[in-house]
Amino acid sequence: MNTKHTKLYAKLLLLGATLIWGSSFFIMKNTLDSVPVFYLLFMRFLVAAIVLTVISYKKLSLINWDYVLKGSIMGTLLLCGYIAQTFGLLYTTPGKNSFLTAAYCIMVPFFKLGCCKNTPRYPQYHGLGRLHRRDRAGIAGQ
Repeated sequence: MNTKHTKLYAKLLLLGATLIWGSSFFIMKNTLDSVPVFYLLFMRFLVAAIVLTVISYKKLSLINWDYVLKGSIMGTLLLCGYIAQTFGLLYTTPGKNSFLTAAYCIMVPFFKLGCCKNTPRYPQYHGLGRLHRRDRAGIAGQ
């Protein structure tokens, strides 16, 4: 592939990921009308585990107890985030929920500054500025 096709392909993949990510909030909101939160999360994590196992079955022999320990810690933190997000979706709109999810993605480098003393770079400051302007315009509060 030449550079022009690679850039187009990358943009199409990014657009596809955006459509899937954005539509998932509406799908989750509708699903929560008939399925309990923990059952829904269990099914999502189960399907993800099966798919990842099938994709990377050759590398399963490389797993050691250090991977299991660190993966369990990260998985628990991820589960806590999913629980909070999914319960939040019960009580708010998909638009507000997706805004909060995108907002925390922008704020992570600033949280890292507090615990690891790594200074955020320009793109993080730019994203935080855009987020602040959007919130001041009243879009986040509606």
